Amino acid sequence: MVALATTLTFGQKFEGKVTLEMEYSDLPPELEQYESMLPKEMTQLIKGEKLRIEQSTMMGTNITVMDTKNKTGFLLMDMMGQKKAIKMDAETFETDDKEVKTEVKTVKGSKTIAGYKCKKALVTGEDGTEIEIWYTEDLPNISQPGNAQSKVPGYPMQYTMNQNGMGITMTVSKIEKQKIADSKFEIPEGYDVTTMEEFKESMGGMGQ
Repeated sequence: MVALATTLTFGQKFEGKVTLEMEYSDLPPELEQYESMLPKEMTQLIKGEKLRIEQSTMMGTNITVMDTKNKTGFLLMDMMGQKKAIKMDAETFETDDKEVKTEVKTVKGSKTIAGYKCKKALVTGEDGTEIEIWYTEDLPNISQPGNAQSKVPGYPMQYTMNQNGMGITMTVSKIEKQKIADSKFEIPEGYDVTTMEEFKESMGGMGQ
């Protein structure tokens, strides 16, 4: 359900906000009429080994928070008036990371994205699917494992994911170095706290 964060690739640490633009391709017919409502932007707040990913959807707001050093994290879901905080533990981190089996090959090519010089990598999955990723070595890779971009030797600045036959291209549009409050990596008041196992059981029960 959720891919989890890896440890930092490089010695340097970064604190600030990263904004990514989202573009869609090969939309299935049932989604074409809703294209204007699909999320167009994602933000990441990074503070050393901590990562907060924020994304608004048609149903509400999804937030993923991870502490890569202590291998803990949680999801914040605010949908239709219901606020849930779903905790993730070290076992979930390790399981998701082990499931990723990819081959990474750096190739010739360079370009500048959001002011950062980027190199090119091709990541081949277990099923033979190949993903092109542009990354910069000027920032540590604190991406989510469980996906191809977590395996490149730098911060992924542009890549395309495939979800249910639909292509989603993520491109970093802005990187702002700034102070991030510690409270951004804590569960706020007003959320019903549960574990990932309890959440999965409750979702399974809805279909019975």
